[in-house]
Order: sequence, then structure tokens, then C-alpha cells
Amino acid sequence: AAAAQRTGTGTGTGAAAGAAAHVRAACAAAEPDFVVLCEFSELVGPAVVRVVPADEDAPPARGFDLAQFAASVLAIDYQTRAMDVQRDLAAADGCGAGAEDQEQHETRAGAVMHTSLLEDTMYAMEDAVQGVYYYSEHFHLVDVHARGFSRAVCVNYVTRNPNLVMPRFVELSESISKVVHEFKLNNLQRSAGELARFIADLQHTQHKLAVRVAADAAAGSPGESTEGLNSGMSSEAFHDVLGQTAISLQRLLDALVASHTVPQPNIDGYQPVEVCPNSLCGRRKHVPSVLQLCDDDATAALVDGLQAALARFSRRDALLAIEDQFDDVIGTCWLLTHLTRPVPTFCTISSTTFLFVT
Repeated sequence: AAAAQRTGTGTGTGAAAGAAAHVRAACAAAEPDFVVLCEFSELVGPAVVRVVPADEDAPPARGFDLAQFAASVLAIDYQTRAMDVQRDLAAADGCGAGAEDQEQHETRAGAVMHTSLLEDTMYAMEDAVQGVYYYSEHFHLVDVHARGFSRAVCVNYVTRNPNLVMPRFVELSESISKVVHEFKLNNLQRSAGELARFIADLQHTQHKLAVRVAADAAAGSPGESTEGLNSGMSSEAFHDVLGQTAISLQRLLDALVASHTVPQPNIDGYQPVEVCPNSLCGRRKHVPSVLQLCDDDATAALVDGLQAALARFSRRDALLAIEDQFDDVIGTCWLLTHLTRPVPTFCTISSTTFLFVT
């Protein structure tokens, strides 16, 4: 447009077409941003759960090492969280051995679990090896059959634009945290009833085990009816683990209900079943995807929310929007050229003013 103004020989249509060509070239050069959803699986370690968008433009087709990326982001979260939880539990362990002190310890342990489920960790990092910048948000989902009864998950917005993650960190955090919060809330609401039923199963198993141990002792054959535990622990140790686990999970459920995160679950009519020691120890041969810990509608809402974030923050999407505006400008210039006398035409696109002489 500037060249057309200096020479007086260019037309507004040609100048706009030339500028649009530059925008199209920039669109072709700019790799699309993407979102990677990762989890720390108890069977395989760091794993990629979903990539958004999941199409031919997904990063694996461009040689991006998803496995290495998942390992690096989850290692950072585990280092910080492990230190935080160890510090908080160590403070709880400072209590004495009395019944009142033991109750305080159990309450504190439940509060630590409650906090780890409700609070997220957000940070911005650069992966110099793969040449990307990313915003990462770590959170936990309840899974009563997992080790620690929770699954570590993280959402990562990945871009090659160095001017996005840090300058717009607050906006990224607000946009992604909103959809993550709804996803977590659905998991907690869905898991509350399962958590209450699992607590009932633990208490039922503990009672049955105590009855069998007492019967064996009375018959003079201690341990006979509990030989099949196959858990690497004695019946007395398993009995204690059942009780401690039930108390900790009850504290967690009480904290969730007290914070109005979930309603008090109603399990009237539920018939408890005995808990397998191996399942209690987290020894599972198959682990469901973290997406299966929420309703299908919640998973779809999460993906839609992440796609909306990409549409809002991706530089490539912004360039495509500008390209569409250029097409409108070219049409306007053509009409002015053929229907009116030569007049200067001003147009503002994304805060930049262009002058077309038609």
C-alpha cells in the first residue's frame, strides 16, 4: 500500500492483494498451537492422554516428541508436590501417640489430600530442546482404585510463539483453569458415591477379617483362613491398613462435603463387598483412561474449552482471521475502483491502519 501511494501507479486492489499474500505466507509458516493432556500412569509412567486438535495437523506428524514432553512436565510436578506433601504430613506426624493426637493426625492427613485435589499448580516454561514454550496446569482426579486414590493429570498449552505464554500468562490461566475446574468438579461429584461405597467395602472387609482371625485363633489354627491374602502382609497388618485407609478416605469425603464441593452421598441399600488386598495396594493390570473418570459430557466440554482457548490465543488462528478481513477489504476496493471516482480509502485491521488509493 505504501509503494502504491509513493508511485501513484498501484491500485488499492493490488496493494490489498499483495498484503493478503504476505498474511497467507505467514499463516503457512506459523505452526499451529496445540494442547497436550498428560497423566502419570501407575503402570507405564508419564503418558499422553489426548492431543487437541486431534487431526492431521497434530504435532506427532511434525516430529514433536510427545513422550519426552510428557515425561519432562510430569517430573516437574511430582518433584514439587512430593516435597509439599512430605512437609505437610511430617507436620502431622509431630503429634503424640494419644487418641486425640491420632485424630488430629488423621484430620490433617485428610486435609492434605483434600487440598491436593482442589488446588492446581500453574507455571510457564520453555522446552529449549524442542523449541517450544508452554503453559502447564497440574491437577488431580479421584480414582478410588488408584495408588493414593488419585491420578495426576496436566494440561499443557504448547506454542512456538515466544511472545504468548509469559505476556499472556494470566489470560491463559483464567481460560484454561475455568474448563479444568468444571472437569474436576464433575469427577468429584461422580466419585463421591463411589468413594462412600468403597469406604463401606473397607469397613466390611475389616470386620469380616477380624471375625475370621478370631475364629482361626479359637480353632487353634491361626492364619488358616487368611492364607489366600497374597498381599505380602500379615492378616493383622492388612486389618490395620483397611482401618487406616477407611478413616483417611472418610476424612477426605467429609472435607469435600464440608466445602460444598459435593453433596453428602446416599448409599442406603448398598451391599458392601470384600476388598481384594491386591486392588487395595494398587496392583491393577488395566488402568482406565483419566477421561473415563468423568462423564462423557464433561470430557466433551473439556475438549471444546481447550479448542476455544486455541482459537483465542493461537497466532496462526489470528493470522487466518486477518486474512479473512483482507479478503473483505479487497472486495471493497474493487467496488470503489469500479463504482466511484478515485478517493483514498482507509481501513483498520487488528489495530493497524492501511491506506489504499483507488
